[in-house]
Amino acid sequence: MKRGVKKSGKSEKSYSADHVSVMLEDVRDMMMAFGEGQDVLSEKVDVLSDKVDRMQDDITDIKYTLSEKVERSEFQKLEKRMIKVERAVFVKKA
Repeated sequence: MKRGVKKSGKSEKSYSADHVSVMLEDVRDMMMAFGEGQDVLSEKVDVLSDKVDRMQDDITDIKYTLSEKVERSEFQKLEKRMIKVERAVFVKKA
């Protein structure tokens, strides 16, 4: 009980040279459009990369500036010492 595979007509398509030429032009046009899109995308990535670099520089500057600042607790200690010094100076003057 073997089943045979029947061949029904032509299963392969053949295209004329003109048709193939038109298809190849279409593929070429699509590839060119894709390449142009890639160029635009590359330019945008470059702009974003520059912005990120500037942001990193700004963050580094901010970190440095913050590291140079006095903490609140240290400031309060210095303020108390200054009040004591001012009181001592005013007492001597009076």
